[in-house]
Amino acid sequence: MQRHHRITLKGESLRKVAPNTMTEPLSSAQLAFLGDSPEWGLIPASRLGSTIRRTQDGRFLVRSAFSYERELKDDSIERLLSDNFARRYPQLASHKFQYVWGGVTALTRNGASYFGELRPGLFVSVGCNGAGALKGTVFGKLLGELVVGKQSQDLHDVLAMEKPTWLPPEPFRKIAVVSSIMYQKALALTEC
Repeated sequence: MQRHHRITLKGESLRKVAPNTMTEPLSSAQLAFLGDSPEWGLIPASRLGSTIRRTQDGRFLVRSAFSYERELKDDSIERLLSDNFARRYPQLASHKFQYVWGGVTALTRNGASYFGELRPGLFVSVGCNGAGALKGTVFGKLLGELVVGKQSQDLHDVLAMEKPTWLPPEPFRKIAVVSSIMYQKALALTEC
């Protein structure tokens, strides 16, 4: 029998809902405009800017929106991401998406992850702050080392990293987070 548990670091992390999209395959003319490299990625200078990745099959993956503790409606997500994509690449003929999906990630105030033994026998890695594919892979391996008692310099370094800092309780947390999202959205508009 499997048991599933939800782990929450009270006062140290919050949920960010981040939608993603994938375009339809781009035409050869559109792809030619974007350079010779068949695959590349851009990360934003601001926290809420667009993360864009060109895939080998001639599409774009786009992540460019956040909401606090709730999912956005599909039509508003698609419109928002399409507008952001069109602002960055106005010369492309189409800014339509074939796929739209989302997921939840844990954020911490200072960007630090919680890594270690939460209580006896419960080992966690929480708060990847949007870098889950990278941190999840590395921290998963290191968490395994921690569980079996294997020592390594990488494990030592991760255990010595800064821990997540305290977040204010609701409703102050929501006010602060929503204000920060609005501010970061304004900064992200200058990226294009």
